This record gives sequence, structure tokens and C-alpha cells, in this order.
Amino acid sequence: MAEIGPDGNVWVIDWYNYIVQHNPTPAGFRNGPGNAYITDLRDKKHGRVYRITYDSHVPDSTEPKTLANASPDQLVQALSSSNMFWRRHAQRLLVEAGNSEVIDSLLTLLERHQLDPIGMDVAAIHAIRVLEGLEQLQKPKVRRALHQALSHPSNAVVRTAIEALPRDENSLTALLRSSAFASTNSQVRLSALLALAEMPTTAESAKQTALSLAANGSDRWLTDAGIAAAATNGGQFLSLACQQKAPIAAAILRATEITAEHVARSADSVAVALLVKA
Repeated sequence: MAEIGPDGNVWVIDWYNYIVQHNPTPAGFRNGPGNAYITDLRDKKHGRVYRITYDSHVPDSTEPKTLANASPDQLVQALSSSNMFWRRHAQRLLVEAGNSEVIDSLLTLLERHQLDPIGMDVAAIHAIRVLEGLEQLQKPKVRRALHQALSHPSNAVVRTAIEALPRDENSLTALLRSSAFASTNSQVRLSALLALAEMPTTAESAKQTALSLAANGSDRWLTDAGIAAAATNGGQFLSLACQQKAPIAAAILRATEITAEHVARSADSVAVALLVKA
């Protein structure tokens, strides 16, 4: 097992047992606690811990050394740490404290668009998760910030915002107006389609589902997500698929593994069932 430690290095636990199976009990052995046979080859006392560093590592003097007794402002600041160890614990402590006074500070992190060298805005991602943990996503100013995050320059932030969106009509409108379905990042498109599958049914969502299935028919996972969204949109999606002219109709039907004959002879409830792969 490996984890990032508080010093920013990777810590590895290495432990080995020559004997791992419990049963059947070999001849000449007897069973002990847990009905496992007793043998000295099960080592319960020895192991190794490795710390993996890199040669040019220079400790960051701005990183926290502890979060014990940290103030709310210090915890929010720790969400910007370059070390995920401190970010995760700061997120946990903020949620456990249940202090809604940090909302404005979290929104500032979400709106400042501070990207690191690989295009991530980790502080914004954690800010969204803290707001979610504090159950603040329904507040108007938080919802506005979340909707604006759908156009964030970091794909990871956009994906997180989509995952956190309340599954209601306001969020559906914001998602459909965003560029998530046309994103160059397949994970963003996947999250958007999965969100549609959990949101209210509208003609516009059915249309977007059809367009996404036609555009992403060669991708297994995007197709599966599109099928889930199509099943949610049921009759509206099927009606739209039948009305569209080739080649989009053919692409839709191909992606969902439904033939025109199936659609023509099936009631809505049966046709929706056909959307789900065996």
C-alpha cells in the first residue's frame, strides 16, 4: 500500500506472508482462531516501511506542519496546499466543523481560477467538496458559483462541478447551456451524460442525449452513459430518434443497439427497456 505522507513523499508499506490461505487444513496441522490452520509461516511481526523521495526535493516552508487547532481561515488556506495529504485533512476538518462562515472564502477559491503546471485547480475542487459536505449547494450564491464553474478552465473542476450539481431543473438548464457535452475531455462528457440520467426529463435533454450518442458512438463508456440518459428520457428520446433524418438516426439507433423495427413495434416502456444492454 502506498500513500502520500505529510512531508510530500510517498510512503510504502511492504508486508509478506509465505502462507496466506486458511483452508483446507493440510495433514498434520491443527486449526486455531478463525478456523485457520496454525503455522509459523504466517508472519505477524515483520514488515517494512519505505519513503520514496526525489533528489531535488526542497521542503516547502509554506506547507503546514500540523492542522491541530487550525482556525477556519487556516483550514481554507490549506486547501491550496501542493500536498494532497494536507488538502484532504483540511477538507475533512472543515466539513466536520460544520462552520458555514467559511462559505465566502470557499467561493473565492472556486472563482479565482488558479491553475497549477498541469492544468489543475485543486483548491477549487476541494472547495466544491467542502460546500457539498456542508450542504450549502442549494444557496443562491453557491449555485451561481457552481454554474459558473461549468466553464472553468480546468477540466477536473468542471467534472467536479457537474458531479456536485443538485439534480433539479435549474441545474439541468445550466448544464445544457454549458459546453460540457462538447468538451475535448471525455471524462467531462461522461460526467455530463451521467448527470442527465439523474435529472428531470425534458425535450432539450432528450435532444442532447441523442446528439451525444451520435457523436460518441465509438466510445464504450460514453455510449453506456448515453444509454442511461436515454432511458431516463424514455419516450421523448425515442420519439426524437424516430423523427431525425439519417445519418443521425442511424447513429443513435446503432449506439443504443435498437433497430428501427424494434422502435416501430414497441410501446414506450418496452422500448426503454431495450435501451439497456444485456
